[in-house]
Amino acid sequence: MPALNLTVSWELLNIYFTQSAGNIESLDFLWILRDYTSELICYSIIIKNCKNTKMYSTISHTQIEKNKFNSKVHPWYITGFSDAESCFMVEIIKTKTNWSVSVRFQIHLHKIDLPLALSIQKNLGHVINKTMIYLILFFICIIKDFSCINYCELQVAFVPLLVYDNADTQKLSILKDNQKKAGIYRWVNKVNGKTYIGNAVNLSHRLAQYYNIKQLLLNSMTINKALLKYGYSNFNLEILEYCKESDTEEAKNKIRNALIVNNHKANRLEILDTKTNTTTSYNSIRQAAEALQVSKTSLTYHVNNKKINDKLYRNRFIVNIKRSYHSYSATFYSKKTFTSLTPWGCIKDSSISNYNNSNQFGCYLAGLIEGSSSFILTPTNEKSKKGQVNYPSVKFIFHLKDLPLALLIQKELNKYKSEGSLTRKKGVNAYILTVNNKLGLLLLLSLINGYMRTPKIYALWKLIDWYNIKDSNLNLEKKPLNTSNLTSDAWLSGFVEADGHFSVRTTKNDKSTRIECKFELSQRQIDHNGKSNLYFLENIAELLSTVVKPVRVDKPNPEYRVRTTSLKGNLNLESYLNNYPLFGSKYLDFKCWIEVVDLFKSGKMDHKLNIEKVIKIKSNMNDKRTIFVWDHLNNFYNLDK
Repeated sequence: MPALNLTVSWELLNIYFTQSAGNIESLDFLWILRDYTSELICYSIIIKNCKNTKMYSTISHTQIEKNKFNSKVHPWYITGFSDAESCFMVEIIKTKTNWSVSVRFQIHLHKIDLPLALSIQKNLGHVINKTMIYLILFFICIIKDFSCINYCELQVAFVPLLVYDNADTQKLSILKDNQKKAGIYRWVNKVNGKTYIGNAVNLSHRLAQYYNIKQLLLNSMTINKALLKYGYSNFNLEILEYCKESDTEEAKNKIRNALIVNNHKANRLEILDTKTNTTTSYNSIRQAAEALQVSKTSLTYHVNNKKINDKLYRNRFIVNIKRSYHSYSATFYSKKTFTSLTPWGCIKDSSISNYNNSNQFGCYLAGLIEGSSSFILTPTNEKSKKGQVNYPSVKFIFHLKDLPLALLIQKELNKYKSEGSLTRKKGVNAYILTVNNKLGLLLLLSLINGYMRTPKIYALWKLIDWYNIKDSNLNLEKKPLNTSNLTSDAWLSGFVEADGHFSVRTTKNDKSTRIECKFELSQRQIDHNGKSNLYFLENIAELLSTVVKPVRVDKPNPEYRVRTTSLKGNLNLESYLNNYPLFGSKYLDFKCWIEVVDLFKSGKMDHKLNIEKVIKIKSNMNDKRTIFVWDHLNNFYNLDK
């Protein structure tokens, strides 16, 4: 087809809408512009010249209804329509065994345009190469309400009633202006543009909770973490709408739908009823609580403070937060990227999906503290002998070669103003990460409380008591020992990081040639508070298909040792650490150790044939390692997730 003169084309297009004003039968004229127009320019001309405000809906389905879906949709029409409304996506997923690639094509339409969508779906196979049909997934997302979007201005139509430019300095005005008022509010992060929308029957009471540091630390909501990380001065607060108490949820959902279309962040609550095996999605905890006929407070506590995947709510429901992440865009094109799927173009590694969240980071830190010489220190006296004020602290001990891990943990904790300091300990090969300010210690308490498994929990409880005495408003809970299955969280990963040892032993002489591959860890039989360490070590031994053995019994501080003695125990450990990885230098030792374990998996290990290979592997492990590659730290826990 010869190229069109664009100037003439735009003039004809203007004449077309001026004279025809909605003659659908002459839409053939638009099809020839498929290669020469952009949806934005074409759209603006249509809106400018079309006086019939209902024309959009008429174009969408009247002609399709007239033909009763029997005729093929013109391929040029599909081309132009796809340019305007479709999205082509490629998802790449890396599993433990291979790569999976999915190619998707999707179109999002208003619910009144369903006939048009079905017609395109029916005719799509006639314009796509038939050999590719099995790769194509036609996806229709029906959005109930577009009324909040001003398409003519190409931006979000609703304007806030009130805007507070600095949530820090305007705190008093925020609380005073919104007393005894119900409505919809929105936090806007001035740093990254992300927004967080909510509703309340008492705005002043709800907003006051955001200024309570204790509430921010104890609840894991995204907005709480963001306020702690960026500070109130980096947020605008907008009052979007005042309404009746009974209408807050409906008003929020109306605005929420508009935000979803424009790629703001949207979270939904998905609840699986185990009795009926049905899953229902809710826009808010309040909506879910009303549907389940339970109290909002009870459901909120379960969502924010319990391990959702580990326990049933009311012995019946599995509750999960479904999060969709989108970048901010207020243009007409933004609706094309609305999806709750994995961001296209990103690689999702399924091997790390289990541990990339704050709960597992807390489990990992608990294991790290309990497994090593790290400790929780609570002062017994208000001041030292020199008159200096005593403060509590938590100290993490790292070997010199684990400095990158120490720095990364410090970085994650300091996101929320923990002000952890890292220093070199004189006389020993160690770094010490110390957290001793109030915000940092309360953050650590919120992360590890409920995940401790050893007698060190008494030190944690002592610190909690100290804070509760200092500030009765905190009312921190002393959670009991974690008795869940070791394979359910990352605690053992942190414990192994601190005290585990991957051992490869080789014997080569005239009498025999032998290779042994073992893992072991040791702990004092009685800790410094007189508590026995036997109980939790027996749980570890059970996982590793071995037993706890007393060692160094003639020494001042006898120990218990857990050591793998079978291939089964080694394989159990491998399986666990693949789900909840190590991150220090022990990760590198573990990978070398696995190379040797793999030699035993066939069941017929030839020691003589493999001895030289194993000796070479062993020469680069543990204290003999001289090369450290830290790429695996890219997958470290992220408190923002």
